[in-house]
Amino acid sequence: MTPSPTAPEPAASPLLVERNGRVVTLTLSRPHRRNAMSTAMLEQLASELIQLTDPKNGAPGALVLTGAGGTFSSGADTREPDWRDLSRRAVRRAHFRTVFEALHEAPFPVVAAVEGYALGGGLELALACDLVVAGEGALFGLPELGVGAVPGGGAVHSLLRRAGRGVAARMLLVPGERVRADELARLGAVERTVPDGCLLYT
Repeated sequence: MTPSPTAPEPAASPLLVERNGRVVTLTLSRPHRRNAMSTAMLEQLASELIQLTDPKNGAPGALVLTGAGGTFSSGADTREPDWRDLSRRAVRRAHFRTVFEALHEAPFPVVAAVEGYALGGGLELALACDLVVAGEGALFGLPELGVGAVPGGGAVHSLLRRAGRGVAARMLLVPGERVRADELARLGAVERTVPDGCLLYT
């Protein structure tokens, strides 16, 4: 089935960069799509992470990865007009790999600040960070399993390592399963929960 066309991408950048002293904050900024990761967003995120992790540029003291509009990320944007185009899919996968490799190899701590939903690729992005701090109402899940897709960003290994076999099995085997931040905090997959709306001020 041909995917439905989406509204034109707003002119604003899909990734916002803020520097406060030695702390850099990268904000996924497509709130009209719950910060679903478009090709343009992934390209920008990969480019920014390459620059931040390049020793020649001087590493920041820490990196915070968050989302605009009260949501971290609802995952890959499957409503992009060229979603089923194989060549564009290969481009997106390359950007994904670059992003995850940069996060894993970063010579500084990386914190995911999660509110709202962290689903699919958004969950994988959060789990690729060193620490996850979440609003109390945040929900985590892997909706792609309901359509026969497989998480491609390391969610299987990350969930087993950080949340344990029981929760990992639920999230990987039960379509539509959502796990609250407080449950993941008890298991150690989320390092801290804070009141909703206070995430970057606590």
